Amino acid sequence: MHSRPYQVYLQSCSTAGCAMCGATLLNKRYAMTAMHCVTDATNLVVALGEHNIRRDIENEKVQGIQVERVIKRPDYDTTSINNDIALLRLASDVEFNNNVIPACLPTDRTQQYTDYEAVVSGWGTTSEGGSTSSVLKETTQTILSSTDPICVTGSQDSPVPNSKMCGYKAGTDSCQGDSGGPLVVKEDGRWTVVGVVSYGLGCARRGYAGVYARVTNYLDWINTNIADGWCTSEPVTATPTTPAPVSGTNGPACDMTCTNVGTLTADCSLNGVPTRCDGGICYGKDGTDLCKMFNYPCGRAQPTTPPTTPAPAISCAKPCNLQFVLDGIRSSATSNIVNVNVGFFPKIPAICNLSTNQCCATDSPGSDLCQRLGLFALFGK
Repeated sequence: MHSRPYQVYLQSCSTAGCAMCGATLLNKRYAMTAMHCVTDATNLVVALGEHNIRRDIENEKVQGIQVERVIKRPDYDTTSINNDIALLRLASDVEFNNNVIPACLPTDRTQQYTDYEAVVSGWGTTSEGGSTSSVLKETTQTILSSTDPICVTGSQDSPVPNSKMCGYKAGTDSCQGDSGGPLVVKEDGRWTVVGVVSYGLGCARRGYAGVYARVTNYLDWINTNIADGWCTSEPVTATPTTPAPVSGTNGPACDMTCTNVGTLTADCSLNGVPTRCDGGICYGKDGTDLCKMFNYPCGRAQPTTPPTTPAPAISCAKPCNLQFVLDGIRSSATSNIVNVNVGFFPKIPAICNLSTNQCCATDSPGSDLCQRLGLFALFGK
């Protein structure tokens, strides 16, 4: 229990429903997962310090944190499942404790780790087509050379690209639901993440290796994108001041209302970029295109000017972000404030703000809507 403190539980929701994946904690603000876990996701939440996802047995409070932004690979290939790796920027800093500790990244990008014994972990199914596990499980794999016939057969690549890594041990494997999770080796006394669970032909089939995204192939990209999550980075600060006009060298306006910026009206700094926000619509004062930098966090349809009046606010003790539900009705809505019925049976009446994607239950305003919908039920809360 908690022997894998870098393991992250990832809940990925889309208009089709919610699915389970894994991820690896890299520092106080970033985790790493598989691209196929986040490609169509509209709502992502992580749980850290988790062990039993169906019972509250942890000795430290499980940390449930919304994913603020996904840093995707534009070269991800769904046919060959190549470059199957993505980074998650969390909406708030992780609190490290005995149950929550980041994994180390490799330092030698030339290291192939061939013949290393590695550990893969997750809550996925314990047999091909079987049931997922309530508790975090782990198993060992031997990292194969990319020319090993078992690697070639399992990956269906010839030759196997350096972006992929194979792990194999007869009778044991990662499986469905483990996607995006860590493959680690013990290096200099520390757990180093060398692979990201990607795919395989079934689970634990004899002669078929499991395939992982090779972390060393992406080290420069990873280190560049997670630099602001190390302990020496400065937090985002906001100092109210008189709004500056959107003109001259200012960058284009970007809708940031679905992030932790919310409906902020202030001058602030976002990832080091001097920024002005009005009602959550922000622009870089140095000409930076914020939407391009943050990969269009609230969609590509951007307003040309900030709103003159912030959207009406809704308020309850425990609002729930239901963007993946609201995206289906956004185009037909006539107001930023909408009443919806969410969930399956029975339906839960709720009021939502389309600008912030926050919803509150109206039948019981003090209740936790996310928990009632089951979005956090797997986090042991």
